[in-house]
Amino acid sequence: MRQALLKTPCPFPTCPNPSCSGKTLVRNGVRTCKRYPPAQRWKCTTCLRSFLDTPSAHPASNAEEQALVIRLHNEGLSLRGIARSLNRSLNFVQMVIKKSQSR
Repeated sequence: MRQALLKTPCPFPTCPNPSCSGKTLVRNGVRTCKRYPPAQRWKCTTCLRSFLDTPSAHPASNAEEQALVIRLHNEGLSLRGIARSLNRSLNFVQMVIKKSQSR
């Protein structure tokens, strides 16, 4: 699997950093861990930013999901219960509630 990753061409024609747009991208190792499948790391030689060629495992949270977390918390559901029901981490739930209380 790792050998196959090393031979793949870069999926990006330019650097994904919006302020850079450099055209020279080089391989920068392979991410290997038990939780996620292996992924090729890339590095821009212009801005020195590293990035993966695969999207993140969890999509970014949207306003609806954050509103649901706040509503469930206000109804008295425990933080761990909210995390289990939404299939998100406990840290995510705590972060959303903390941000909502600071507003």
